[in-house]
Amino acid sequence: MSKWGIFTKMIVLLFVIMIPVIYLYSYSNKVSVSVVREEIQNANLAQLNFLSKQMDIIIEQLSMLAITLSKDPNMKEFQNIQTVDTMYNTYSSIKTHNLIEQKLKLQIASNHWMNTLTVYSPNAKKAISTKSGVFYDEDYLKSHLTPHWTLQEQEGQSAYFVKHFTTPIYYTNELDNLKLITEITFSIKNIQDILEQYKTGKHNDPFLYHPDYKPASSYSGNQNLISQLIEQIEDRKSIKLGQNANQVVKLSGQEYLVNIVEVKSLNWYLIDYVPLQQMLFPITKSKNLFYVSSVLLLVMSMVAVVLLYKNVQVPIRELVRSVQRLKRGDYSVRIQNKNNEFVFLFQRFNEMAEEIGRLIDNVYAERIRSREATVKHLQSQINPHFLYNCLAFIRSMTRLGEKEAVMDMAWHLGNYYRYTTRNEKQIIALREELELIHNYLTIQNLQTQRLEYDLQVPEHMLALEVPRLTLQPIIENSIKHGIEKKRGTSSIHIHGYEDEEFHIIVIKDNGLGMETNDIDQLRRNLSLPLDDEMGCGLWNVHQRLLYHFGEGSGLFFEEVPTGGLRVTIKLKKKVFI
Repeated sequence: MSKWGIFTKMIVLLFVIMIPVIYLYSYSNKVSVSVVREEIQNANLAQLNFLSKQMDIIIEQLSMLAITLSKDPNMKEFQNIQTVDTMYNTYSSIKTHNLIEQKLKLQIASNHWMNTLTVYSPNAKKAISTKSGVFYDEDYLKSHLTPHWTLQEQEGQSAYFVKHFTTPIYYTNELDNLKLITEITFSIKNIQDILEQYKTGKHNDPFLYHPDYKPASSYSGNQNLISQLIEQIEDRKSIKLGQNANQVVKLSGQEYLVNIVEVKSLNWYLIDYVPLQQMLFPITKSKNLFYVSSVLLLVMSMVAVVLLYKNVQVPIRELVRSVQRLKRGDYSVRIQNKNNEFVFLFQRFNEMAEEIGRLIDNVYAERIRSREATVKHLQSQINPHFLYNCLAFIRSMTRLGEKEAVMDMAWHLGNYYRYTTRNEKQIIALREELELIHNYLTIQNLQTQRLEYDLQVPEHMLALEVPRLTLQPIIENSIKHGIEKKRGTSSIHIHGYEDEEFHIIVIKDNGLGMETNDIDQLRRNLSLPLDDEMGCGLWNVHQRLLYHFGEGSGLFFEEVPTGGLRVTIKLKKKVFI
């Protein structure tokens, strides 16, 4: 299979699609936030400019009242009075006083702001005001006379803005040089009212600021945020005053858009701050909704990819692995049927593997039977030589008068040939195979007089069915290649036992043994595929055991440390035919 499977490719494709979409949306969102922020700045600045102009218009109207009054004929009469007695002792003076008072009240009624008008006559040392209890106070005038709007504060009373207009117009603190002083005031509550109206239903919180006075805010103004903002203004680090300024600052950990407009008539600054987070909340909500939707879409896509991987790639991979196992010769491989689209393909594969395995087994069995026929043919050629040796032994012993030896040889030789010439059954009990080995080893011992052997196999294993002539080729090879070439007494030990999985028979001799390289080569030859040029003996025994008892069964060779060779025969308990 390719290095990148379907699952990996789908994951990569998913991210290739999602990343540009998220990037484009993020860029679009960033541009949108920038545009909206700029629009909010412009809109708030425009509204603040409008509010500032409204204040300027109202304050200018108040100033025009004072200027208009100073040109009134009655005012000229009032400012030309020289003594107090003249004014109050004559009918004309009283009439002038009443007319001026009426005109003052009429003027303040024409403006919707709460204000007071007061006129002072330095010559008469008198004052006429729309507010009761106002008298001419020379010290007050000298200390508070101002041609500009200033904020006056009194204990127990609300602060108010005040401005003076003089006749003549030029400003001087010398009251004797002035004929008329017109004082106009308006309460700071007027400012608070208009700020509160401006704030209604919005996120704004405007206030008036002057470096020399306390700020004038709406009734519901956030004094904590206003104090923080004023601190930053006074530090002149993040906020700078100007005619029209807007900038973003942090207050209490949140970003606020600050707009500053100068109220020219008062020479104060109208400042407004707006929480950007609340103003941008719809965009932020849309952005969060997009990201949540993207995550959900990604999760759903991942689930779809996992399902695709589980229902497509996993079955395909399992099929490929099974085909590879079949290619390596494992014809027992089967694919478990699953309830998906591949069930038909899996069923056909299992049927194909079963049919191939059956055909291979048939061919294999035929070739084994062919090898068995070859073995029988070789035995038919070898047995005469073996028989000649035995007959020669009988003749020699008869000549020497060894009657018992002749009888033993004849008995065991008869039993041996009775077994080897009976071919009607190819699977026999282990007991019969051991009887053959007993006869064969006895014959060999009678001939050489230097062979010792013992057979120790548990009783319950004697009924075990094994292929015919399983042990004899091993014993014959042990004598021919290990014991005959060694001088002195030799021994062969055969014993059996079992474990949880196998019946085991061990054949051990103390002959010349084999070199390690020869043993390794013998092991490799036993595991090689069937070859017409390969020898029949031990390979045929190994293959028959493997065929009849299943994987793990067969012949296993190892060198004995004290000399000789150990051959282990493993017969799997669960017979596989």
